[in-house]
Amino acid sequence: MTPKDLTIVIQGPLHKHSLANLERYKRLGKEVLSYWDNFDSSLLSNINLEGVTKVVTPRNISASTYNQQNCYYQFLSSLEGLLAVRSPFAMKVRSDHAIEDISLFIRQFEKAPEKLVCSNLHFRPDKVFKFHCSDKFIMGTTDNLLGTFALAEERCRTDAILL
Repeated sequence: MTPKDLTIVIQGPLHKHSLANLERYKRLGKEVLSYWDNFDSSLLSNINLEGVTKVVTPRNISASTYNQQNCYYQFLSSLEGLLAVRSPFAMKVRSDHAIEDISLFIRQFEKAPEKLVCSNLHFRPDKVFKFHCSDKFIMGTTDNLLGTFALAEERCRTDAILL
């Protein structure tokens, strides 16, 4: 996989951890910074954003939207960031986490590119919480990730979270 094939979507409220990783991520692929509109703009003042696509997601939702632990905001800003991706593969990372070396994830993904690869941090087995993958890091084809986050966003927006 070459850097032109991959876009890294950094999702969530602006945070010093992910912003510190921007230069490292640039070596791996294109970058999309998809953040919430109530951000601390001072965090961007000394950051090189050349070549980084910025997507700002509003934090206003209806009272009927399911948003436990900000899951709707996460799904929406992930989806909005993924809509800006123009490469065949994408990786979504949370803005409040720093991943030093993501080459292991890339190697795992390359073994089965039709599947989604995620970290095991906060991964829940089906018997505990069905279909609860880790939200810290997830990688797949851009189309697979778009479908995944579009469905999750719709389920929260329409309060149809239960299967």
